[in-house]
Amino acid sequence: MSIPLSHAWSIDYPSPIANLPSLWTNNEATIPYNATYADGSTIRAILVRQKPAGFSPSFACGFICTAPCNVFLFAVFFISIGDPSNLALNATPRVVWTANRYRPVKENASVQFTRDGNLILRDFDGSLVWSTNTTGSPVVGMNLAENGNLILFDVVGKTAWESFAHPTDTLLIGQSLWQGKRLSSTSSVANSTQGQFYLTVLDNGLYAFIDADPPQFYYQKSFNITDAIENSTAYISFLQGSFSAFLRFNRTDIKLFDISLPLPSSAQFMSLGDDGHLRVYGWDGITWKALADVLHVYPDECAYPTVCGQYGICSQGQCSCPIICLLILMIRRTIAKRMEEDDPFKGVSGMPTRFSYKQLREATNNFSKKLGQGGFGPVYEGKLGNVKIAVKCLRDIGHGKEEFMAEVITIGSIHHINLVRLIGYCSDKFHRLLVYEHMSNGSLDKWIFRKNQSVLLSWETRYKIILDIAKGLAYLHEECRQKIAHLDIKPGNILLDDKFNAKISDFGLAKLIDRDQSHVMTKIRGTRGYLAPEWLSSTITEKADIYSFGVVVLEIVSGRKNLENNQPEGSDNLINILQEKIKIGQVLDIVSNQDEEIQSHGSQMTEVIKLAIWCLQRDCGKRPAMSQVVKVLEGNMETERTGGYDPTTRDNHSDASSPLSPVPVSAR
Repeated sequence: MSIPLSHAWSIDYPSPIANLPSLWTNNEATIPYNATYADGSTIRAILVRQKPAGFSPSFACGFICTAPCNVFLFAVFFISIGDPSNLALNATPRVVWTANRYRPVKENASVQFTRDGNLILRDFDGSLVWSTNTTGSPVVGMNLAENGNLILFDVVGKTAWESFAHPTDTLLIGQSLWQGKRLSSTSSVANSTQGQFYLTVLDNGLYAFIDADPPQFYYQKSFNITDAIENSTAYISFLQGSFSAFLRFNRTDIKLFDISLPLPSSAQFMSLGDDGHLRVYGWDGITWKALADVLHVYPDECAYPTVCGQYGICSQGQCSCPIICLLILMIRRTIAKRMEEDDPFKGVSGMPTRFSYKQLREATNNFSKKLGQGGFGPVYEGKLGNVKIAVKCLRDIGHGKEEFMAEVITIGSIHHINLVRLIGYCSDKFHRLLVYEHMSNGSLDKWIFRKNQSVLLSWETRYKIILDIAKGLAYLHEECRQKIAHLDIKPGNILLDDKFNAKISDFGLAKLIDRDQSHVMTKIRGTRGYLAPEWLSSTITEKADIYSFGVVVLEIVSGRKNLENNQPEGSDNLINILQEKIKIGQVLDIVSNQDEEIQSHGSQMTEVIKLAIWCLQRDCGKRPAMSQVVKVLEGNMETERTGGYDPTTRDNHSDASSPLSPVPVSAR
């Protein structure tokens, strides 16, 4: 349990070194070295490099969050230790390096130091957030060094990876910024994402830019080099008493210039602020104080691009705002207010991140790479930091607003490894966009309906996909606070990651059903060929998804679509074909004869087809629950054999000619 004291907390600190394999889960029960500070910040430390009492703050590595503590960063940060056994809680920890500034994680996220030498950060749902990408390196341990550098080292102590090589907004004494790297400001004190300023080393000098289009520099200090030196690399180092630039050539460092800084009497760090200033901070025993402003811009403070805001005018260090500036500001505020009012989820707790249209346009490189076409608009590939994303654009805003709201409200508040994760959304007067995790292998239909038999998925992979879909539906139907009926289960809405793990997507037609409700009334929605018979009465339960699941299972097994208009009459409906094959005891005939691997799994294939038939019963009450389907697929239960296998058995309460025939209506 975290201890919200305002003075000190007695603690046995963890070691600064960890050996592999190790696993830490972000909760109070599994990380005992946790504390809540006076301002509401919380730390959960897995490594601590303790400094002598009274000398300076110590370094810690672990999870940290700021009030109200909804999300966490995996970071290196300063903590203040009053004496060898007490953690001072009145001095807020100061982050100096972050692994996941673009994608904070939640409670029960994990950090794993694997046997193959990789340090991996995963969110609570198991999704990969960040890693050191050191798999295969001869790594044996992890060390939080005296200078705050988080290091992965090999058996002889050589560094395989270090946080110093991947700076965020802060440099520590002894840390260098190498040519081509950036020191990027945060958006604000409370927002760790990249801000609008960055510092970088180019081949001819040190530059500070505002990240515009194109970038505009506001500071430059040139290197005193008359001729370019081939095969050389420039860098700048934060040293004791100086900020020094060097040129490394043939393993020799040539000093280019020094910027003098105050000598440290205690701990120091250098940080690029959200105002574009590069400042050195020092510890005075109680708090951090600014000691120096490193970038001396010419001619005065007015050289900083946003010192007076976006529309203010700076003259001789003073800000003013002319009448036109005030008018523009009023207009912008009015527009911002309208945009805010246009957010249908304002005030709704638990919603994912809201992005601006500009952010998503930049993340997708102006929507340049199209991944596919959804029911209500195209899907584009993008990138937020180092994280790949998929952005769905709803083109018909009037028609798609209900579906947009349904999707955000439904999937934005639930999380499961077999559901595609909704990262965020964009909502304004002109645009509706949804931001998902990127699924590298695309949708299932692209894999099971291939004409090229040489690239079909193996039976083991197909069986795993069927199980994944079943687990995702079981979660929606039985494990959420309200039952969630997806109502558009089809191969195009099943996405596959790089390991062919299947995840359910596209919740635009989903319906929430209270636990005490037996059904809901709704207009026909979904896709022709996957609609359950009860859609004719518009009385729907989650069992409609189970019917659709049965159709998808048959398509996965057979490798053909349920409805194929280009086939001769009688061969255009997969369920009709199955009925005929059941009559003559040859259900495996629905499997492609060219797929020899699947034919070799005949026994298991037959059981899966029987399971699909159970799901396809006309009477929804005779269909299994998805938890039963999961048990059957995992081998913990047999398929029910209470007259459910003969699809020619007429339902006495129906006039339909076939109890397994899909409803002949077209939705989308």
